[in-house]
Amino acid sequence: MHQINWGIIGPGSIANAFSYSIQASTNSKLISVFGRNLKKVNSFADKFHISAHNQLENFISSEDIDAIYIATPHSEHFFYALEAIKNGKHILCEKPFTINAYESMILLDLANVKNVFLMEAFMYRTHPQTRNILDNKDFRDELFLTDE
Repeated sequence: MHQINWGIIGPGSIANAFSYSIQASTNSKLISVFGRNLKKVNSFADKFHISAHNQLENFISSEDIDAIYIATPHSEHFFYALEAIKNGKHILCEKPFTINAYESMILLDLANVKNVFLMEAFMYRTHPQTRNILDNKDFRDELFLTDE
């Protein structure tokens, strides 16, 4: 299987958790981080032994990055996702994906045109706990009980 090289936008606590998780992956590698605060981005990069960027253009146009995890405040998701798609990067974006349906449709349409994978980081759908609940027949029957 092809290795996916990841870059992160936003070196905060959620990005920290993602970075630790990606270390357990057999086909993914974290290689770079972008942030506007030079001290914070350098500290994050040192911690995970990756390259640090504080110039968006240099980070987002890197041929080495296949996919980008966007872990910024909600109001910035649209801008960074749009720039990533324009540069042909696959995207995993923290929730909410954007702040309105209009922005979401723009990103979805452009991702489709550019043949880029775009996903909101909504973990509950794939969390093992969800599978456990769905596999528990007694609970499932109770959950979907109707008055009929």
